[in-house]
Amino acid sequence: MYKIFNIGLLGYGHVGRAAAKMLDELSNTRPVKLVKIFDTEEKKELIGPRFVSSVDAISEDPNIDIVIEALGGNAFPFETIKVALKRGKHVVTSNKTVVSAHLQELLRLAHVNNCYFQFEACCKVGIPLIKPLIELTKCDKITGLFGMLNTATNLMMSLISSGTDINTAIREVIGEHISERDVHIDLAGIDLARKLSILSSLAFKSQFDPLKIVRFGLENLDETILKAIGENRTLRLIGEADLSEENNLVHIHVMPAIFSKNDPRIIISKESNSYLEIKTANCGMISLSGVSSGAEGASSSICGDVIRILESSGYIENVDLHNYQVSGYENTPYNYLVKDKSGKLSILKEQDIDLATSKFVARIIDDSFRTL
Repeated sequence: MYKIFNIGLLGYGHVGRAAAKMLDELSNTRPVKLVKIFDTEEKKELIGPRFVSSVDAISEDPNIDIVIEALGGNAFPFETIKVALKRGKHVVTSNKTVVSAHLQELLRLAHVNNCYFQFEACCKVGIPLIKPLIELTKCDKITGLFGMLNTATNLMMSLISSGTDINTAIREVIGEHISERDVHIDLAGIDLARKLSILSSLAFKSQFDPLKIVRFGLENLDETILKAIGENRTLRLIGEADLSEENNLVHIHVMPAIFSKNDPRIIISKESNSYLEIKTANCGMISLSGVSSGAEGASSSICGDVIRILESSGYIENVDLHNYQVSGYENTPYNYLVKDKSGKLSILKEQDIDLATSKFVARIIDDSFRTL
């Protein structure tokens, strides 16, 4: 028999609407049908006959095969995803908050209930990062990750490098609708820490709590720092994770980094770039990059996950093979630009940085930047 996979969609915001549109288009070529959409009563007329006012109408419906979660938030989506998996329904989500905090538990639930849990849209919409990473772990050993995966701060720093002042750049990022609802989540590195937590958990087969990742952001960036960095350099918010098996640690941190404007990782990127380096034991360094942002990119990733479910290729190993602990940027052979609470700028080694008194910390990747 030719089975049609019935889909229930939770959430009809920017991502949900784009996903619904793309799923309807996908139904012309694939055996899928979006049959129910949950959101608040205010959107009943907008959604039309597929509207349901209760998540139970989707998660408890035996005719629903795939649940797509695009609600945002943490506690409510988490419980909703758990219920769907316990009912044996495949789940696709774009919710990095839930996945970064509960990946191990949700994968276990999927395995126990013989269904798939997919989340490609969590880490960089439109750019496949999770699937290639998973494939690499099957035949190689990943030893490190390095990435610029926050579109909002990439655009912000691109604007600043072109002469836009800091506050105007932040307003433009918000106006482009590529930041989180609360732009502080981007500026403080919280969004990137969540993405890095997911990627690191998959790469090193060990659940990493995003709240334990050492994090410095761009929220205290000011003109004094930009002047010290100079016109021939630029900042990017980076996430980095390196495996240190001797002491059972993975060094993970999020922080700004100072690049030369001639650095190829900066040159190849546009305003809303994605860039990820995957360091492997056998294949060396593999890089993935591209331009992606917005609801359309997220819906593309969501539909890609749906297709993996249709093709029975959505299995993801659990992240409980090892019990690595999180360490910060300690024992790294780098220099850092540091601004203390008094406003003094210094170039320091990692062992000289006092977290309690540091207002801004940026790793120096451009080796020509040696003095202030």
